[in-house]
Amino acid sequence: DEIGSGLTAVKLYAEHASRSRSDVKEIQNIKVMIDEISQKINEIIWSTNSENDHLESLVYFIEDQVRQLFKHSKIQFESEIDQNIPQNKIDNQGKRECYLLIKEIAHNALKHSKASKIKLNFYFNGGDMIITVKDNGIGFDFEQNSGKGMGLENIRNRTERINGTITIEQYKGTMISVKIPLKADFVIG
Repeated sequence: DEIGSGLTAVKLYAEHASRSRSDVKEIQNIKVMIDEISQKINEIIWSTNSENDHLESLVYFIEDQVRQLFKHSKIQFESEIDQNIPQNKIDNQGKRECYLLIKEIAHNALKHSKASKIKLNFYFNGGDMIITVKDNGIGFDFEQNSGKGMGLENIRNRTERINGTITIEQYKGTMISVKIPLKADFVIG
């Protein structure tokens, strides 16, 4: 659905741009839409490829996608990945939920934090995967804003679906940590 509606929007923008003799803003909008559609296609192809059914593949895919999210922003992006990644397999639904969860957290930080720096970390400890997104922005009151918008609700729901827990800490910015038990339903083996 997202791809189809995106392509329709691109077509309409292109038709309008051709009638208006290539308005620069219209052409920029077309480029952004094409990039978004390409991203969605890339996500679908990656998530359905059986060669990507290991936790390690998921970790590096998420890191790359979050890096791309911040690529054209003024926010400095850093990441750290624990090199002791368990060899667990993961099913398509688990990959999707985990990826979209971290993408939503990163997108919220990009959109709302007013940060100059964001760091994404992956750690493995005692059978758990711990993913943190830390920024040096203005902070965020999770409870006060819990009824506003679908982003926070999506984060909570996705965390629950992968049997995870989420914690939010405020100190010179925000750090959101997601702890996912690797024995959970979304991980095989």
